[in-house]
Amino acid sequence: MRADGLVRAILLISGGALTLSIGAFLRPEHPVLFPACLNLLHLSWILLVASMILAVAVVFGGVLASDLHSRHWLSWLRGGRKNELKQPRKANYILWTFGVLAILSHWTGLGLLAYLATKVVTT
Repeated sequence: MRADGLVRAILLISGGALTLSIGAFLRPEHPVLFPACLNLLHLSWILLVASMILAVAVVFGGVLASDLHSRHWLSWLRGGRKNELKQPRKANYILWTFGVLAILSHWTGLGLLAYLATKVVTT
């Protein structure tokens, strides 16, 4: 799977889960949660939003890194740079870090929502 497909999946699933859960708790007959569970609900919302922001940052950062790398290639081909071309390692590390954080935030946010769903069903 390419990064853009993964980003689309994170945006779709996180956005859908966020929309459904916020909608469920904004209704007048919303489920009642204990205060500790309410804090977990807020944390899950924050994690889902963070996963979406990080996923978009990965794609945007990838576009910027590709542009920078293509400019280096162009300069090298025109003879402006005599040294060896290097892969953009720093950008790759940053993008991988953002990507891993996006996936972890996504899974943790969904896991918290699933946990809270069991608490609502049992109360």
